[in-house]
Amino acid sequence: MSESSVRNRFFERAAFYGGTALRIFHSLPRFSEDLDFTLKRSDKAFSLTPYFKTIERELASFGFEANVTSIDKERKSDIESAFLKAGTKIHFMKINVGKNILDRVQINELLRIKFEVDIDPAVSFESEIQPLLRPAAFPLRY
Repeated sequence: MSESSVRNRFFERAAFYGGTALRIFHSLPRFSEDLDFTLKRSDKAFSLTPYFKTIERELASFGFEANVTSIDKERKSDIESAFLKAGTKIHFMKINVGKNILDRVQINELLRIKFEVDIDPAVSFESEIQPLLRPAAFPLRY
């Protein structure tokens, strides 16, 4: 699969939901340390791995260096998980946070964002496609 087809096909198969989606699309005062997705249809063979390089390249296009890796689970579940990891201090410097915040961050501290995809979703849920305008216009299913 080419990078552009990977990028464009994820939201044909999955929907964004949870606290972060509520904050982004409905301006609710929610904070979440993970990004939750659900497949539209059950797919026990689904893997996040084909999307890793695309996520890393997309972030690099905005000046962020990050690595995405799978989470190895001891027990099989219906949730496919991965972590995005990046250096916190260097990225805070890139987005120009205040010195009072920057001084509290250790040089080796990692920013970690967990991705979770429910590969066996609840039956009959509804989703819609909404444009996400920042940092770049992109249609997103939620």
